[in-house]
Amino acid sequence: MLGGRLLSLIAIAAIATAIALSVRRLGGSRMAARISAVFFLATTGRFYVSYAGMNEPQLLSEAIMTFGFLGFLIARSNDRGYVGPVLVMVLAGFVKHNVLAMPLTAFLWLGLHRRREAVKCFCVATIAVIMGFAICYALFGRNFFLNILSPRQYSLQWELSSLRDLEWVSVGLLACAYNAWARPRDANVQLCSYLSGIALGSNFLQKTGDGVYINAQFDLIIAVSMGLGLTFTHIPLWPITRALRSGQAQAILLLAVCVRLLASKQLQPVRLVFDRSFIDEIALRQQVMSDSIERVRRIPGDVLCGVLVGYRAGKPFTVDEFNVEQRILAGALPKDAITARVAAGTLTIVQVDPRTHWSKPAPLSPTDEALVDFMKHAQTVYVFPLKSKTATRPDDKDLRLLDTQARQALLAVLSNRANWYHGLMTAAIRPYRAGSIGFVFRSDKGDLILFVNSACTAGCIVEGKFRGKEHLRNLGRKCPVCDRGLEGALRVTRNTQMRSYGSMNPTAPPRNKCRVIAMTRCRAGRVALLRID
Repeated sequence: MLGGRLLSLIAIAAIATAIALSVRRLGGSRMAARISAVFFLATTGRFYVSYAGMNEPQLLSEAIMTFGFLGFLIARSNDRGYVGPVLVMVLAGFVKHNVLAMPLTAFLWLGLHRRREAVKCFCVATIAVIMGFAICYALFGRNFFLNILSPRQYSLQWELSSLRDLEWVSVGLLACAYNAWARPRDANVQLCSYLSGIALGSNFLQKTGDGVYINAQFDLIIAVSMGLGLTFTHIPLWPITRALRSGQAQAILLLAVCVRLLASKQLQPVRLVFDRSFIDEIALRQQVMSDSIERVRRIPGDVLCGVLVGYRAGKPFTVDEFNVEQRILAGALPKDAITARVAAGTLTIVQVDPRTHWSKPAPLSPTDEALVDFMKHAQTVYVFPLKSKTATRPDDKDLRLLDTQARQALLAVLSNRANWYHGLMTAAIRPYRAGSIGFVFRSDKGDLILFVNSACTAGCIVEGKFRGKEHLRNLGRKCPVCDRGLEGALRVTRNTQMRSYGSMNPTAPPRNKCRVIAMTRCRAGRVALLRID
């Protein structure tokens, strides 16, 4: 683990070095090369802190690919020796296969200006890729292809939501775009524009996939860093800056870049120096991690939990939760692929304390600001009976509209942090029993669906998904709302029957609504919350 983290940090420095050398090859000044390298380091450390030092091959692949692209620029200057850099890029693709912008840019330029070389490089690259696949098959067997060709869900909604991530490189990207407009005949600027445009398109294309994280944007950061170096060199020649001295125009550009870098909520480096409580929090998280590892280690058999906790607890990696989910959605695995193992007692699902996560966001909290805001502003909220043993999207005909009072009561329960259990959750995700229900929060931006298991022996397990993030939490036994317990707070009581009344348009007022009875305990020892009229 430590070796992977150190390799990731070394890769960041290597990428910055390759960027600086590439800017020089593209005609940028020495100062511009330094600025490009510093911009990449600052952007990565400021906005992509979760990937700085992560034990993950993305940055290593980017480093190899960037040096391959540098080799291509050298070959371009000498007009010979294109095959070597292409082979380096192929190697980078076997480290992480989503680094696409630089090889596509190289082949685009070759196709436009050196067609014979493009054909030769394409043939060599194809042979290298086939040989690489053969080696991987010899080492890993059919599982290599089974994983690399794993199905994935795609949606344009995820692509549109990724637009907000562009704000982190917005100043540099806009400056590069204007430089491309101001100097359309500059061959080096054209090449940088190809790289930026392909990187931007690759980012959007990859972001349509479910579970794609910010690593899809590293190609774009590298492209913008190189483009910024050329922009710094050429800005005195822009039409709008001719009235300024060259140093003044460059200073204004650097000021705009620095202001964007400073405007961030990522304050960990500052807190590490000036905030003593942050040091205490680190120590607390280390203790939480140690406790979680020890508790997971004592659980017999296979365990599905946080990858790092399971690894350090000595548990085998038996379930790739994301890939299993994608295969279930694609129909390649049965819907009970995980729950069947849980029911058979061969797998225990453990939700560890979210404080064990530093390098990636914790599972979506029930009190997450975005989630609560979505629930508050949902246009309609429905309740439905869960008819299957797994979390399955309901039919519209089974939805029953909640009235205003029921919505407010439900939101009060879900948005109150005190109602949720925040420790190590060792309760298994068992198949949904009769009486389990779900809630649909619906707006123009999409749906939020929560599934609540009726097996509330140690608190209700709430499962769901919101904007690509998994939601899995436990409503605890104690709740200040009823002062005696929240066990089964989201259950429909025994005397409440949810019947299907045929087809019903959920956008129109249904004939049957749910309303609040009371937030008190009933004879069955549950808290009555809803009733169908």
